Amino acid sequence: MSDAVLVAIVTAISAVTVAIVTRSNTHSKRAAAAATSSARDAAAARYQVENHHSTNLRVEGDQRHGETVVNFGRVLDGLQEVRRDIGGVRSEVRSIRSDVGTLYRRTDTNRERLDAITPLQEKPCPSTQPPTPQTPASGPSAPSPKASPWT
Repeated sequence: MSDAVLVAIVTAISAVTVAIVTRSNTHSKRAAAAATSSARDAAAARYQVENHHSTNLRVEGDQRHGETVVNFGRVLDGLQEVRRDIGGVRSEVRSIRSDVGTLYRRTDTNRERLDAITPLQEKPCPSTQPPTPQTPASGPSAPSPKASPWT
């Protein structure tokens, strides 16, 4: 090979090496920046998790989960009581509806009876006519107020 070809090959290899090193250096800087950012985020997360508590986060979470389960049990018990109360109210409403239906039927029956009696009341019966009022001159005299047996 000639000297010119060898110089061209060496120049090309050095250019490629410089490009690789430059790219690797840029990539390393980005990787270093990402690692620094990740380390900062991890430290922030660690602070939030530890937060200078006296108990471990997992233990505290388990305790709170137990409290939550107990509270949900209380809520479900209260819900059962509300369901029973609603059942009682529904029963009372059914009873009231039944009573109202009975009253309507009685009212209808009484109305039918009154409708049957009304024509009979319009015809006066001679034995049930009221007596004619007596005039004061022809009737018995009223007792005087001074003649009271209690005085």
